[in-house]
Amino acid sequence: MGTHMTEPPHPLESKRGRDPAMEARAQDCPDAERIARLEAENEALRRENAELKRGEAERKRIEDALRESEEKYARFFWDDLTGDSLFSPEGQILACNPAFLTIFGFKSFNEALTSNIKSLYPDPGDRIDLLHLLQKERALYHHALILRRRDGRLVNIVANIVGVLNDAGELVGIRSYMYDDTDRKRAEDILKESEERYRVLVELSPDAILLQQDDRFTYANPAAVRLFRASSPEDFIGKSSFDLVHPDYHALVDTRTRETLEKGSVPPVEIKIIRFDGQDVYVESSRARVPHQGKMASIRVMRDITRRKQAEEALLHHTHDLDRLNRELKAARDEANLYLDILTHDVRNANNVSMAYADLILDLAEDDLKTYAQKLHNGIWRSNEILQNVATIRRIHEDSTGLSPIDLDTIIREEIGSFPVASIRYEGRPIKVCADGLLPVIFTNLIGNAVKFGGPDVVVWIRVEVRDGEVLVSVEDTGPGVPDETKKKLFHRFERGQTAASGQGLGLYICRTLVERYGGKVRVEDRVPGHPEGGAAFRFTLQKSP
Repeated sequence: MGTHMTEPPHPLESKRGRDPAMEARAQDCPDAERIARLEAENEALRRENAELKRGEAERKRIEDALRESEEKYARFFWDDLTGDSLFSPEGQILACNPAFLTIFGFKSFNEALTSNIKSLYPDPGDRIDLLHLLQKERALYHHALILRRRDGRLVNIVANIVGVLNDAGELVGIRSYMYDDTDRKRAEDILKESEERYRVLVELSPDAILLQQDDRFTYANPAAVRLFRASSPEDFIGKSSFDLVHPDYHALVDTRTRETLEKGSVPPVEIKIIRFDGQDVYVESSRARVPHQGKMASIRVMRDITRRKQAEEALLHHTHDLDRLNRELKAARDEANLYLDILTHDVRNANNVSMAYADLILDLAEDDLKTYAQKLHNGIWRSNEILQNVATIRRIHEDSTGLSPIDLDTIIREEIGSFPVASIRYEGRPIKVCADGLLPVIFTNLIGNAVKFGGPDVVVWIRVEVRDGEVLVSVEDTGPGVPDETKKKLFHRFERGQTAASGQGLGLYICRTLVERYGGKVRVEDRVPGHPEGGAAFRFTLQKSP
């Protein structure tokens, strides 16, 4: 037998082993082994090619992801609202985003990239301290800085700063992410200032102010110390509302506490407190919920109303006294009305009977007896006149009806008709004034006085004029007139003229009262200016009705 030389196995075959079908074909055909080996090599090549393709796809995926990541980072870097930058340890700005330009007032990237970060530090020592910290800690988070913009304005900056170190631990670059904290810092300063002002107001407030958290007092201002007669604010610490409020008001305080939780605040209410000296005091108390140290608290404001309560009690007693006096006054008024009724009814009836007998005697008597009878007749007539005046004054005070349009011309003509034998001259026209049913009384008194005091030959003029929305009425006579010293007091109660026929002084007082009731004024003048003896002129005004 000759020696049969075989080729060494293919590397791939040694890994995968021989295929039995291939071995069978090799025995049947001389070239079978070579064909099998070639097929195996082709299969291995196909597998390697597939692995290479998968590797190429993975590499491309990694490259695409890296490219996308870089694009996202670039977009983030450029669109970030924080001022992102990269600069060298010497301070040279190497890269920055638009927000960085805005924060520090750079007009362009060229201006920023040709600048040094050191120019933004008002104090160069701060920059040196920062580098030392970075060398030691490598990163600084929420680091507060005060830097200077290009326009010189200082800004409060909060930054995250990361140092880039080489293998030797040397600082070779610095990345920073900054945002302008000036507005927040300013708001914080304003809030602190506001809190300080609030604290001062609370400390100086005349009202007691107490802060309560978790149903326990944590603060009391000086006014509260004074109101409760405490030795110091510490006396309130840890106490509850029920420790300071009178037991009679515990239920009310409990209700108000629940309302405060629901509504946030409640209006003031009167309660009674117990001071540290044991004395009860009335206060006006209000309550509201406020934030305090990250939690909700209640603030109570109390005002001492002891004097007000005393004043209210005094007012209540005074009111009771007034009620009593009113009742007594009403009883007295009823009694006075009884007497007035007797005067104006019963006495008048008696006078009417007496007047009838006086008239009879006057018709039958002669000589001196007739003179006496006339005087009796005149006395009874004056008595009736007094009763009529009293009744009129009573009507003035009791009649509460309002004013209404009254035809003045009709009133004057009717009153003239009451004096048929008197010489009265009047040329009027229809005109309405604001008055009531007592208006005729004015003309009854004025015309009656002119006829009575003027003598048998007296002449009376009644004139009516409209002036500036008012109606001026004049009743003039040719009688003896009114002396100057009497004019000013003639319209007051019980003031009489100086003639022999002077009355009881009520008629002109009634005239003035009624004229003023109608919104006018009354006066007496000389009919002929400067000559009192030439007669009197009584003038008064009335409001013209629309």
